[in-house]
Amino acid sequence: PAPAPPTVAAVAEALPTTPPPAPTIAAVAPAPPSVPTAPQTVAQLRDVLAADPARYGSRTGEVIERLERLGNGRKARDRAAELLADVDTWLAGGELTPEAGELIRPVVERATQPGGGGPG
Repeated sequence: PAPAPPTVAAVAEALPTTPPPAPTIAAVAPAPPSVPTAPQTVAQLRDVLAADPARYGSRTGEVIERLERLGNGRKARDRAAELLADVDTWLAGGELTPEAGELIRPVVERATQPGGGGPG
């Protein structure tokens, strides 16, 4: 004769009493705050500033306008140097944020150099 099927009590006794381990969930680092990629050209700088002018201070609109008027050549270098001086003043007066200064300064400094960058 065939053996008798196991009883419910026998099956329950054979099961492990510890619960299975909880599934592991990989920790995901929170996304860093949206920090724009450092602009390399006057056009990129203008676009970054124009995307969120309030983020960079009350003089951001004027900086954008002056970037658009830089042009090329010697006069452009002079305009860039004047803008750089004004940016320093506005930074000191709290009219531009330190973040704005970090974005603006390298691009505009390049624009003061011969061949250093027109609107491109």
